[in-house]
Amino acid sequence: MDRRAETVWINSLVDDFPGLRPEYDSHVEYFGELLPHVFFGDVVRWIEALYEAHDRDTIKAFLARLERDYPRLDAQSCNVIDVSFAEDLPYPGTRGAEMALWLGPNLRREYVRGHHLRNWNPELDTAFPRARRRTWREPAAFLVRAWQCTRFGRRG
Repeated sequence: MDRRAETVWINSLVDDFPGLRPEYDSHVEYFGELLPHVFFGDVVRWIEALYEAHDRDTIKAFLARLERDYPRLDAQSCNVIDVSFAEDLPYPGTRGAEMALWLGPNLRREYVRGHHLRNWNPELDTAFPRARRRTWREPAAFLVRAWQCTRFGRRG
């Protein structure tokens, strides 16, 4: 499989976003080569770290760059974005899901497809992104209710 186009494109991303350079260098050092799908897992973690650091401008610039490049990329590079980036962004209702509002039409389509959100529109979703975010220690109310019904023999 020829990955020259992917490599050139990813190198241009790293050049335009210097914050990616440490992730890129450690990735290539560890694997001995660029593995685009694996590297984009690091990119998602980098984006989430930027979100936690409240660096919205860099995130929006990166997402705009992906959106701008998407129509011009080859199928392999688009697949990297679809499978290893858009599908790995935070799920609606979780911390960082606000980033879905910043996606352009191509990336949003892949985000919706990858998260199985048929007919989802974040602007119309009243629980998104203003809802209080739950942590893993706070189970969803419906799960607690289901457990209570099972445990105590009550109905729904």
